[in-house]
Amino acid sequence: MRHATLFHATNKKGAEAVLDEKFVPHKISPARMLSRDSSTDKFYSQEVGSLGRGLYAFLDDKELAKLFWNKNNNSDECQIIKIDIKFDEDNSLNFVDNLDDIAMFRTFLSNEKVQKIIKKFSEVYKNKYSQHELDGILIEYYINYFLIKKKIVTSIDCVFCATSTKLYKEFYTYVPNGIEYCIRSNSIISGKELI
Repeated sequence: MRHATLFHATNKKGAEAVLDEKFVPHKISPARMLSRDSSTDKFYSQEVGSLGRGLYAFLDDKELAKLFWNKNNNSDECQIIKIDIKFDEDNSLNFVDNLDDIAMFRTFLSNEKVQKIIKKFSEVYKNKYSQHELDGILIEYYINYFLIKKKIVTSIDCVFCATSTKLYKEFYTYVPNGIEYCIRSNSIISGKELI
């Protein structure tokens, strides 16, 4: 088992939702992921973050969570939630230091059939500096149509990656400034508190 302490920034209403015992991270519909709009023949768009659907938080970095919130919102409304997680590494995607996870995802993306799907996804989802929606939908596709469908795993409870969070006014950089987690399952949350 692996343990991590994460920090999530939100407003008061969001904090109440996350702290609620019934809280469940948002999931993407695998069936809808590949559904097409008959009028445009494009995939339906679903809101998705850079690491897929779920609750986003920063590893061991309360300040980064606060900076992220303040960059995009009113700083007076910022609520920081400390989230402790405990998870099985076999049920995670580790794009930080697990070379097997990284290589397997790279091989998946190189597949000729997957390349055709990627082309269709890229008509709807875009990688922008602040949000990599195409990356997020590709991770969702990889999890649902490869790892789970081929019974490599039964679930992926979290995805984590070194990310570059947009913080700076004058420039963009792709050099990571934190480790970001996307929590996909409530079952790995061992504790959460407003700090």
